[in-house]
Amino acid sequence: MNLTVSAYLCNQARALPAPGLKTSSCTMTRNPLSCRFIPLFAIPVLLLFSCEPREPKIREDILLQVNLSNTLGLKWIYLSELETGTIRLIDSFDVRKTGRHTFRLDPGTSGFYLLNAKSQQYITLLLSPGEQVSLFADGKKWQKSWEVKGSPGSLLLKQYFDHTASNLAKIDSLRKDFLAARYRDDFAGKRKLLDSTYYQIYRDQKHFVERLVRSDCGSIAGVFLLNQRFGPKVIFSEETDLQLFEFIDSCLMQQHAGNKHAISHHERLSRHKRKMAEKMLAEERLAPGQEAPLFNLPDIKGNIVKLESFRGKQVLLYFWTITSARARKDHQELKGRYPSLKAGNTEILAVSLDENRDLWEAAVKLDALPWINLTDTQGKQSPLLPLYALDTELPVYFLIDPEGKILGKSKQWDELISISNL
Repeated sequence: MNLTVSAYLCNQARALPAPGLKTSSCTMTRNPLSCRFIPLFAIPVLLLFSCEPREPKIREDILLQVNLSNTLGLKWIYLSELETGTIRLIDSFDVRKTGRHTFRLDPGTSGFYLLNAKSQQYITLLLSPGEQVSLFADGKKWQKSWEVKGSPGSLLLKQYFDHTASNLAKIDSLRKDFLAARYRDDFAGKRKLLDSTYYQIYRDQKHFVERLVRSDCGSIAGVFLLNQRFGPKVIFSEETDLQLFEFIDSCLMQQHAGNKHAISHHERLSRHKRKMAEKMLAEERLAPGQEAPLFNLPDIKGNIVKLESFRGKQVLLYFWTITSARARKDHQELKGRYPSLKAGNTEILAVSLDENRDLWEAAVKLDALPWINLTDTQGKQSPLLPLYALDTELPVYFLIDPEGKILGKSKQWDELISISNL
């Protein structure tokens, strides 16, 4: 009821007798009290409470009507909500009884919903309070054939899924061409062409998704799209696409500040910025001329070795794990160089960040490492990671002068050796 209609009804009420006043039948009633008139001063009070203008109530629940065809062989249809980090089953219906069902949801905020009939075959929807949505799907084709009405967010996601399916089909065609050309004489040239075509498809996918994200920054669809992969490949990350992540965060905090997906994205971005700030401070601490952070760790015999005990010698310090193929390859090259380094007053200090000490010891013996080998079995929880600003790509090398100051940092040991003219 709008305010105009409400005012009209109030005006009509003032022209009518008060409720219970039947002037033509008062003399016929057995109860004389029923013929008492309501005092005139009470009428305005009644009208005040009964005809006060009210804000129209907004329907907050979501109605999702599912219409399925070709349901032979299907049993149950499940509706789940995609939470931040998990999937929560909400409801289901038996498709053997009817191919049509209406779900009523009252989420309070916009969210992502998954409809599936078979494991891992989802139709993903973005539903918002107040929407009345109709979904039409083919039970046999499922993800490949569905339409939705009444949900702008779901239509946006469908554009993404349709475009992605088209690009993935192109990638699959490239894979078949690659396999067919493996034994041809012109394979090298064919492979180069296929790689170039793949890059063009990947670039198209990334540009398309970014356009979708920017086309409606007020939609939480952006959070979903930023976290999608193209096959096994990550499309967006905070490291390479920080500006886009910040753009989405700004929009969502203005329009969906209380939404759990917006909050999750905001917290993720905040963690990344804190990490980057800490890394910048660490890089400043690790700049050439700064003193190398001190630590004490056990060697392969269990003896505690202190970094400061190497004062007076130049030290090539590196961090590695037994699963790093590059580190294992570097070991073989460094072993050939080690005698001349040691003769030139340079010691090699290797620090493993493997959690399993037995496997580390076996790798040291297998690679026959002649230098000083230390281990920190805390792995990813090691305080050395932030102390030396280490990322997940190891090994990382530091060259430290006889006074304990850093000369340089690199992922290539030979770069540091060339700096010191050894």
